[in-house]
Amino acid sequence: MNTIARLDMLRDISVKETSKGKRLFSMKFVTKEGEVVYYPYAFDAPIRSELQSKRYIGVMHSSSTGQAISSHPTPVCIDNILEYNHQQVTV
Repeated sequence: MNTIARLDMLRDISVKETSKGKRLFSMKFVTKEGEVVYYPYAFDAPIRSELQSKRYIGVMHSSSTGQAISSHPTPVCIDNILEYNHQQVTV
């Protein structure tokens, strides 16, 4: 499996849109409850600023066309991201 540095992953996630619309990615992460979750399609979404200061990003689960599946973004700690676009995330 290929690897990607966490900083490179965060830079890539910060790209909100492309010429084709929303920037979609896949992500596997661990929730604060310890559950491993995989989103085959997701996009970056805004979250509360107090979570951003605690190293969290907002991830919205979506369909392959970019339509949101959930009504609220999932806060994900950047330290708990295991895979991004089928690449293992390293520090």
